[in-house]
Amino acid sequence: MTALPIGKDNLAVQGFYSSTDINLASSSFTQFGPRIIYGLTDDLDISGKLAIGSLAGNSASTIGIGAKYTLMRVMKGDPFDLAGVANIDSYSGTGYAAGSLGVGLEISKYLRNNFSAYGLMNVLQYSTKYTGTSSSSDMALQWGGGVKYYINRKFSLFGEVSMFYAGSESYTTFAVAMQYMI
Repeated sequence: MTALPIGKDNLAVQGFYSSTDINLASSSFTQFGPRIIYGLTDDLDISGKLAIGSLAGNSASTIGIGAKYTLMRVMKGDPFDLAGVANIDSYSGTGYAAGSLGVGLEISKYLRNNFSAYGLMNVLQYSTKYTGTSSSSDMALQWGGGVKYYINRKFSLFGEVSMFYAGSESYTTFAVAMQYMI
């Protein structure tokens, strides 16, 4: 998502799909569902998501909350848009549980022809627990980027790639989303 807020008292609904490759386990974690974003102030957005999906063929679910505070805006004369972000996600499935806490920055810039490009960098605390194994917890640096296309003032599309390494495991996520401003 871009670093721009949706604005005070505005509401946006997203439908998203993501797939995370888990190389060590030779599997992937997919999820899809809704995300609701609410503009608490002109600079602060809060969000919540609920998703279903699968991990290595077993059903899985995700619940998450997040916040984004816009620090710089092109509209105010800054060279790019910049926001601080924080997210907490909890994942669970058959024989598997994981959670992540991320804190970081998003940077974005409107290009032209209704396109914006954005990048992200987060510090993650990532924890996992598989049935029959001890739990593990690692710090990781997540980075990535994406593109947002504005179809009109209310409807937009996103595409994003991000990755991080936790312990001896690498995770690459491909995500797409549709957003509608209510």
